[in-house]
Amino acid sequence: MKSKINLLAVFTFLILSCSSDKEDGPRTSSIVGSWEFSSLELDEGTTDTDLLLAEAYFIILKGQDCELVTFTFNDDNTLIAESSLGNVSTDFSLEGGIPCPTDTEIETAIWSLEGDQLTIVDAEGLSETFTITLVNDELTVPSESLSGGTYTGASAVFTRK
Repeated sequence: MKSKINLLAVFTFLILSCSSDKEDGPRTSSIVGSWEFSSLELDEGTTDTDLLLAEAYFIILKGQDCELVTFTFNDDNTLIAESSLGNVSTDFSLEGGIPCPTDTEIETAIWSLEGDQLTIVDAEGLSETFTITLVNDELTVPSESLSGGTYTGASAVFTRK
C-alpha cells in the first residue's frame, strides 16, 4: 500500500505545465509561482484498482484540507517540491478516518521549459522531460506521459496558489 502511495507522490512530482500567453482562446500563463495538487481525475469507466484507491485516499485527505503536494517554480529556474504523500498513513479506522500526514519531504531541483516540454533536473543530476499543459492557472498532465504509462487512465491537476 505504501509503495502505491509513494508511486502517486512520484506521479504528482512530475505533473506540471505551461505554454505562452495568447489573446485568443483560453488564457495561459507562466509556470512561475506556487502550485497545489488539487485533484486526481480518472478517465470515465476506469476500473484500475490502484487508481481508484489513490483517488479515494486523495478525496478523503483533501476533504480534511490536508496539503499533500506543493510545487514552487522560481524565476531563477529553481524548483521546490513539498510532498507529504509518502507519509500518508495506511493505518486508519472508520471512526477516525485517515489522518493528515504531518511530515513533509522537501526536494529542490532545476527546471526549464521549452514549449510544452518541462525538464526537471534533480539534486543527483538526473533529468526527465515531460509534456505538460497550463490553461488559466490550472496545470493538468495525463499520466500516460509519466512513468512509462504506469497510471494510464488518470490526470493530476494542480491549481495556482
